[in-house]
Amino acid sequence: MIKFLRDYIRSNWIFYILFIILPFVFFSPFLVNKVIIGKIDAFNNFFPYYFFLADSVSGGYLPLWWHYTNLGYPFIEILQGGVFYFVNYFFIPLFKYDPSLAYNLNLIFHIILMEFIIFHYAYFLLEDKRIAFLVSIAGSFSGGFISYIDYKAFNNSLPYIVLCLYNLHLFIYKIVNGSKGYWGNLFLYSLGFSFVVLISHPNMIVYLSFYSFMYVIFVLFVNRGYFLKVLFSWLLSILISLPIWILQFVIFYGYLPLTYRSVVKESMYNIGSYSVEMLATYFVPFIYSDFYIDTFQLEGVVNFEIIRYVSVLAIPALVYFIYKIFSNFKDMDYKLRYGFIFILALVSFILSLGKYTIIYYFLYLFPFFNTVKTPLRNLIFFDFCLAIFIGFLIKDIFFVSRDVQERKEKLFLFLKITIFSFLALFLVSFIFFYVNQLLSNVDKIVNLNYMNLLFLLFLFFYFIIFYFHSRFSKLVFL
Repeated sequence: MIKFLRDYIRSNWIFYILFIILPFVFFSPFLVNKVIIGKIDAFNNFFPYYFFLADSVSGGYLPLWWHYTNLGYPFIEILQGGVFYFVNYFFIPLFKYDPSLAYNLNLIFHIILMEFIIFHYAYFLLEDKRIAFLVSIAGSFSGGFISYIDYKAFNNSLPYIVLCLYNLHLFIYKIVNGSKGYWGNLFLYSLGFSFVVLISHPNMIVYLSFYSFMYVIFVLFVNRGYFLKVLFSWLLSILISLPIWILQFVIFYGYLPLTYRSVVKESMYNIGSYSVEMLATYFVPFIYSDFYIDTFQLEGVVNFEIIRYVSVLAIPALVYFIYKIFSNFKDMDYKLRYGFIFILALVSFILSLGKYTIIYYFLYLFPFFNTVKTPLRNLIFFDFCLAIFIGFLIKDIFFVSRDVQERKEKLFLFLKITIFSFLALFLVSFIFFYVNQLLSNVDKIVNLNYMNLLFLLFLFFYFIIFYFHSRFSKLVFL
């Protein structure tokens, strides 16, 4: 086992080193200037909580009572206080010397961990380490993942969420294919689930439970003969993890009826729904002005949650992936590898629309789903899937296709998909402007700066050449 791990690390050492270096480079302005990484909640909640925890432990007493807000309340019952999450204690000694560095290193550690886990999940799906590396970077540093670094509990939970989905997916894959070693994957799922509960971000606990259940349900469409075995094994994994997180759950469950969220959960259930016209930001992130983005704050949504960006290739890669998966739907290995990711992307996007779809209201009956808010946070899973789709696109065009003519045909197909998806996306956005009766403020809604205009004109110009001058379109592939 040790020899296997040593050889495995040697074969991937360049990727692992980059995974460690890149987050420090990315956040170097914060580290150099000794500034906390965050915007709102980091300063108002998470850093003060973490500092109080460090100060209490360093002083040799239990962090029992938080007396800095209102009339005070039990600190151990603050769900996102992280008292029971052991990783928090690794960085506590640094608080004596540099509190901001200790806090930032905690966040960076979890980003590095997320890079590693996404890399292995992508490698399992795409079977190419170079592409898996690109997917890991695109996913870990996407707009959605990075923006949620303001919520320490959200940031800490993300790598374990991916770890759980990866091992549950691998567990199902091994069972259906008759492979061995799937109990190890189930154990890792239990461990990851425990950490998510100990970190205790309400959305992440509920999302992990729900999307894990979706993975299990999808087995019915892959090979229903294994459904009961997968279902009972999944429930067993949660039962195994019970001793780790039961204390956290019991303490908070008794405190839940006294919280503000329990009083207003019905009225907050659909607050923060994703509006379809914002999909345009996946192509042009800042096409909307601050005025328009700020209108979403009326629903209690922070502005950085609205703008989503993974890559300009993201939406075309999604459409290309859908085309390929339906073209190969009868292929069992295709369904086992990519079917789960497709369902994850589809369901997470639909749920992010919140009040705009009837489906979201049905989930009010799912255990604890009615206690979480801000439906658009489901997009964190959609963004992860988009990173996978980009890797799938690169692999299918440049690595699977050996024949030059076949590669040209796939490129041609992808360019057509890019143009049509771009035009369709902006058409939908335009329609939603009418629905929201915002055309009177269109000059304030859209940022008509030179970069956006240049991008739009370039695509329009390319569209004209591509479809009306076949001689030029052929030159693209020369």
